[in-house]
Amino acid sequence: MLMLIPLFLFLHGAIIRVSDHTHQNLNMCGNMGLGIAMLSLSALGCIVSAGSPWAGTDVVEKAKAIVNKMTVDEKMSMIYGRNAKSDIESPLYYVGNVPETARLGLPPLSLEDGPQGVADNLLNVTQWPSQLTVSQAWSTDLMAQWGTAMGREQKKKGTNIMLGPDVNLARVPWSGRVFETMGEDPFLASTLVSPLVRGIQAANISACVKHYIFNNHECNRQTVSSNVGERTGRELYLPAFEAAVDAGVGSVMCAFNRVNSTYACENSRALNTLLKEDGGFRGWVVTDWGAQHDSIQSALSGLDQEMEWDANANFTSYNTIGFANPEFKEAVTNGTVPMSRLDNMVTRMIEPMLALNLVADPPNPSVANTSSLAMTTKHLDLAAEIAGQSLVMLKNEKSILPIRSGASVATFGNPWWRFGKGSGGVQSPYVPGAINKAVPCKLPDCNPATAYLPQILVNAGHTVTVGSDGAQDGDGDKTFNVTRAAAEAAAADYCVVIVYCVTGEGMDRPNISLDAWQDLMVQTVVAANKNTIVVARVSGAFAMPWLDSVPAVLYQLMPGTAAGHAAGEVIVGDRNPSGKLTITFPTSMNTTWLGSPVVNPVQYNCSAFAEVEYTEELEVGYRYYAAHPDAPPPLYPFGHGVGFSKFVYGGLKASSTEVTLTVQNTGLVSGVEIAQLYLGFPVASGEPPKVLAGFSRALVAKGATETLQIPLTDRSLSTWSVTANAWVKVTGDFAVYVGASSADIRLTGKFTVG
Repeated sequence: MLMLIPLFLFLHGAIIRVSDHTHQNLNMCGNMGLGIAMLSLSALGCIVSAGSPWAGTDVVEKAKAIVNKMTVDEKMSMIYGRNAKSDIESPLYYVGNVPETARLGLPPLSLEDGPQGVADNLLNVTQWPSQLTVSQAWSTDLMAQWGTAMGREQKKKGTNIMLGPDVNLARVPWSGRVFETMGEDPFLASTLVSPLVRGIQAANISACVKHYIFNNHECNRQTVSSNVGERTGRELYLPAFEAAVDAGVGSVMCAFNRVNSTYACENSRALNTLLKEDGGFRGWVVTDWGAQHDSIQSALSGLDQEMEWDANANFTSYNTIGFANPEFKEAVTNGTVPMSRLDNMVTRMIEPMLALNLVADPPNPSVANTSSLAMTTKHLDLAAEIAGQSLVMLKNEKSILPIRSGASVATFGNPWWRFGKGSGGVQSPYVPGAINKAVPCKLPDCNPATAYLPQILVNAGHTVTVGSDGAQDGDGDKTFNVTRAAAEAAAADYCVVIVYCVTGEGMDRPNISLDAWQDLMVQTVVAANKNTIVVARVSGAFAMPWLDSVPAVLYQLMPGTAAGHAAGEVIVGDRNPSGKLTITFPTSMNTTWLGSPVVNPVQYNCSAFAEVEYTEELEVGYRYYAAHPDAPPPLYPFGHGVGFSKFVYGGLKASSTEVTLTVQNTGLVSGVEIAQLYLGFPVASGEPPKVLAGFSRALVAKGATETLQIPLTDRSLSTWSVTANAWVKVTGDFAVYVGASSADIRLTGKFTVG
């Protein structure tokens, strides 16, 4: 039996307990106000959402009054932005630049990358961990702090639009930009994006959530059509965008790709109906740089602002007529594009500019500001804390970590790479050097959080030898001196090997393997010294052919400026790791939900595919493995991560409104555990066997027991019905799974919805 529930529905609820033992209620219905989108993507259907929070305030009337005073040329000047390399208009400082309307007191709009800090080679900023890295802490409190700090640095640089967060689902674990996402689960992404948006915008700037929508890989991103079914789109790919809207995000960036054959930036059902009319979004939609194809069609379909791609033209390289082209102004003049539509485009910009204090507290874009010192000691400390809480210890056999006091350590590998490339790349404030040396950052005193990993070990009383790596062997990381490394490894008590793989915008990884020389380096070192720890700074999932031989693996993903500090803390035992994976690590590219060319062109001939079929539907990531128990299991499952504590789960009580449990720490040190709740819907519902419905993050003292509560809402028990065009509450018997990961289930139960 199915039971229809009202249109205004909300995401699953969860309670997060942070390290200070305070509770953060994450009931999306009340405290966060995170609405759920309703989607019909064969013909993009409707969302119902709480919408932009300034609706109904005096901001609306104030914006209307300003627009009524604007000339056509003033309106036209707001809907087109140029990049910093343009030779048309000067001076331009940022990746996106929209002139002020001084007569009416409207400041310029200065748009700047990216989702993990001030990017585009601007210096003197904090190189934060990447967004996917931060998601591994499963902490709303940390997300809020991070957003606030990033917003302040953007403001210091003179920008007022931060191009992030990126909430595209991590459908492809080896996608070039997976490090910018929130992971593979829509509930987790929706939970984390709201405090992040609010934190960013607390600095009186606007966040710009991206890339709307189904931009899940880089292969052929300018032209590929992501063909997604209605239910799949609604349940997996829309919730995080709607969470951002309901958190008050000022702008949304539409993607390059096509959505079921129509370009995202001129898809009326996606923009007008789904996002604006039914979703309640009152901000503006801006293109990705060059993502507009037809200015008239896109304006009529809901696009509000264009950003140029070609710096030497006043229209984009994909465009026949740009918003800056006289032909578009003529289209407005002759009524092809109604003046009311132009007014709406500008109103949608001015409303959030007022609501988010961009007008009351304008930035000062200038060369002086772009070069100003934006990072602070507090920010570097926060970067170190985030990198520490986000580190995932994948393995620690025989408790090899922490290493014993005073032991000698040989380090191998390249410590330089710890961040992504493209618009998600941020320049480091310092360059790590040899042991005991570092080029100081530009603060009065270089922050200890920025120390190089060998230096951290030295500071802890260890004798450290910086061993062989490809760079030192003189061939740009392409060779490895086996004989030298084996001798260095054998002479030490412990070895630490840093491996890396960096990707970025415009490129997907062709496979999930590391460079051959890096695998050889690990194999060589561990053959000479069984006490080997691998520290992985890899953008997404990766293969580990040496895993059975290596007793400990620390996964840092893209940890940013405090990479060495975070790894060193765990290695010497100053931090009990608590991070959990937010993507699945498959054993190979051939053992995932993306097993054919039409589903996964990245693995095959990218240029040959104009269409990508999301035929896996709801079975992305851990959901696939739950639905296919006979398939090869993942190398590491979603939600996995171990620490120095031991946790015993018990006391499960489950109902349709709340799940409670106890977690006891039987280990020798206090630690944070992230208990995860998965629901098994009645088979007839068509849901995968396990769906994340909540989690609880708890600091549990040594020997103590904590009681955790995870609330459930009607939305937690609902699926999207194409027939009813509504969320439908499912009735019947639900299975309850609580565990330390999607595969490590410690408690099971059930409840019935009548």
